[in-house]
Amino acid sequence: MNTLLLLLVVAMISSFGAKNIYDVDSMATASDFSVSEATELYNLENCTFDIYYLSLTTLSVRPMKLEDLENGRNDYHVVVDGGALTEHRELFDRLLTTELIPAERRFPIDARIYYVLKNHNNEEIFTFLFNGSDDVAIINGNDVEQNRIFYDVLIPFLPEDAAEDITKYILRHFE
Repeated sequence: MNTLLLLLVVAMISSFGAKNIYDVDSMATASDFSVSEATELYNLENCTFDIYYLSLTTLSVRPMKLEDLENGRNDYHVVVDGGALTEHRELFDRLLTTELIPAERRFPIDARIYYVLKNHNNEEIFTFLFNGSDDVAIINGNDVEQNRIFYDVLIPFLPEDAAEDITKYILRHFE
């Protein structure tokens, strides 16, 4: 059954004239196909949302790498399964349809927040890396301008103290 569903998804994507959903240029200009449509095909209910969070005020001797966050140098690692995600579908729809504007990173990565939305086959649909040393977000491996939705989507899933930190960041940078 899963194989049949996967083949159906591939056929539907092909019929839309799909663009590479990991390519910033095609995401920013895609009119035939969007990441949101891909997520619909993957069914948000069957996705997982992994969040690695290190407080934005934590000082470190050296810039943090993504691997540091993934290997336990974080304040929180939250894994959210499909049922909880569907309660916030509007946030994910906004996240996945946001126009991505290419940007240029000026400083080395200092990883503070990383999240990844994965489908039922554990394939990455959307990744976000917050670079604490720059105003550039890293989406699916590409440097793009910051956008408030990158942070709004986190708040429902983080513990209260982390959600307050993100809210303060939003108020300072997007209000």
